Amino acid sequence: MVLKNILALSLMQMLSLTCQAQEFYIDSIRNIKLPIICIETLNNEEPTCDYVSHPDGCFGESITNATKVPGRLVIINQDTIYDSHEYRKDVSGITINIRGNTSAYNDKKSFKIKLQNKQDLLFRGNEDKYKDKNWLLLPESIYTMIGLNISKLFGMPYTPSYVFTNLVINGDYRGTYMLIESIKRNTNCRIDVSENGYIIERDPYWWNENVSFSTNNVDVPYKYTFQYPDEDEITSTQINHIQEYLNQLELSISTGTYQDYIDVPSFAAWLLVHDILGDKDCAGSNIFLTKYDDSNCSKIKMGPLWDFGAIETLDDKWSAIHDDNYYFKSLLNSVNSEFLDVYRNLWREKSPVVFDTLYEVLYNFIDSETGKELEKSKLLDQIRWNYKDVTFREDIEASVSWFSNRRIWLENAIPNIRTDIESQNNEVENDINYDLAGHIIGNSTGKVCTSNPQIYITNGKKYLHHK
Repeated sequence: MVLKNILALSLMQMLSLTCQAQEFYIDSIRNIKLPIICIETLNNEEPTCDYVSHPDGCFGESITNATKVPGRLVIINQDTIYDSHEYRKDVSGITINIRGNTSAYNDKKSFKIKLQNKQDLLFRGNEDKYKDKNWLLLPESIYTMIGLNISKLFGMPYTPSYVFTNLVINGDYRGTYMLIESIKRNTNCRIDVSENGYIIERDPYWWNENVSFSTNNVDVPYKYTFQYPDEDEITSTQINHIQEYLNQLELSISTGTYQDYIDVPSFAAWLLVHDILGDKDCAGSNIFLTKYDDSNCSKIKMGPLWDFGAIETLDDKWSAIHDDNYYFKSLLNSVNSEFLDVYRNLWREKSPVVFDTLYEVLYNFIDSETGKELEKSKLLDQIRWNYKDVTFREDIEASVSWFSNRRIWLENAIPNIRTDIESQNNEVENDINYDLAGHIIGNSTGKVCTSNPQIYITNGKKYLHHK
């Protein structure tokens, strides 16, 4: 009986401390001039998922069985500016679920929000244009801000828009987030493809999707998956069309006639941005491809730039995608120099302005009201998730310094890019593949992925492993 009383008292003290902490966070963010996103789920249910490990010969750790929890979303910016109201399927409210692959293993999760009624949650003044049901909440990141700004400077066909916010779920402060558009078809404001078009991804996590396909030039452990059409709507005819088109595209690269199949400027811009960013990620670099329709007249374009978690890491090397067995290596070394010429011309056009413009954007941001308020939120985020970090201003100073050095390296490297690539390729031995944790998983022949899942528990989490 005494033990029960002691445990009950301890629990009450813990709950009291938790409530006091949450009151501290809520009171603090009310005084910060950033939008607050408040989500209340039905019965306070928390979104959950199961954790899955890659099959042999494939890449990555991911999630499955992510629960889509119904709820209500309210956005407060001094006053309430949006209320989704209670969940009623296809009428009002939202669903929320955990999203991501390796990022889903972090304590601070990313979330997918699906509105039951279209709305522009960024409130850009033209709701009919920007309305959409699909939105994401990503942990705030200076790298994401930098990557998206450079994407805009290079005039990519579509760059997702975002705002910084503070997030509260069921009364629990979750930290500072970016409310951002998701990679979806929306002919008014996102990716412009027709109803007969395609948005596909060269996906290392294809083993965790229901629909995927490969091409003649098998690129183990990658396959293509679909962002559009949805997997439950796509037909075998559509799969066959895009698969055959990519087979022809790959053949055209080997024969030097690739300009008949790809939009060369978008491919060149995509690669050059990654080179400027010094991105060491090629496995999870989110290579999206788009095709406007199912005719043979529309060419493959590079889709939006996405996932900037590994930028500013390669000081004096090409971005990692150069060493990856993908189209860019062959395009750079093709007998047809059009791709290389467009890449170099784009550098000559943009390099005099892109770096200085980026510095101006970053410094203007940190001196803006939003930047100052975000700095305050960053401190709360560190307390909430128990970590220490530099200030946003220090982050920006470090990035400006890094890009200044990167600019010098690129000015020397780009005129000799073909020679540099060939030299760098000659240094690679045995073409060994690694998983995202750095473990060797095989050579260029790859291994066959099978589907014989086993469930096991590690550190209190359930994993689904394929053998």
